[in-house]
Amino acid sequence: MGDRAWAKIEETKPDLVVLGDDAALKFLGPRLAKAEIPTVFLGINGNPRNSFEDHRLPANFTGVLERPIYKRFILLGGEMVKGAKDCLILFDANITSEIVKEEVFKGREREQVGEIATDLRLLKTFDEWKVAVTEAGGKYDFIVTGLYQAVRDDKDQSVPADDVITWVSAHSPVPVFGFWDFSVGKDKTIGGLVLDGREQGLKAADIILQILGGKAAVDVPPVTESRGKSLFSRGQLEKWQLTIPESIKEGAILVD
Repeated sequence: MGDRAWAKIEETKPDLVVLGDDAALKFLGPRLAKAEIPTVFLGINGNPRNSFEDHRLPANFTGVLERPIYKRFILLGGEMVKGAKDCLILFDANITSEIVKEEVFKGREREQVGEIATDLRLLKTFDEWKVAVTEAGGKYDFIVTGLYQAVRDDKDQSVPADDVITWVSAHSPVPVFGFWDFSVGKDKTIGGLVLDGREQGLKAADIILQILGGKAAVDVPPVTESRGKSLFSRGQLEKWQLTIPESIKEGAILVD
């Protein structure tokens, strides 16, 4: 995998390459390291060193690490959904989700976060997602969606991401929160303490400008985006009759 992207790199001979997720780093990283092309990554959930045989970050690589702050997120969900004890976390089954499971959840499918028992499930097909969501009532008090861009239909074709999240939102018997900012909206999820793609992009852009300005990648250390942003859907809050806790209300952003 990655052959088409590599062919484009060889054709265009860029001064710098940007890699946008764990899969891109895995399939293109070693080739870019060998070619010594300055490379900036972002949206990386795993340890970037694991993409290279010697488990060392090449001198021409740096970027922005992505770390879902899931424990704080789950505790926030438990605070908003009164009496909550159980939470279902749903991801698709692609390589990035596998890495999130290993790096963020330490490979565990079930974990206790404060008073909340969490179940993590990586599901490949839309039908599996539909079953998990519709059966959540009575088992779970709220759902958290992670990545869902790689969900497949019964013909193994990609399901549009918006189709997945709007279906989940419309049919879930319990409130649905979302780890990432792209999942928040009137017909999507409630939101929460989300990861902000724009903030990661700005940090990556700063690194890119430093390198294009003459600084070596090895002299620009990787940074981690882990603060999160309080982002909520007004429509979803109203639908589930939930309120934003006073502790974060002042800085919270409402959409729709």
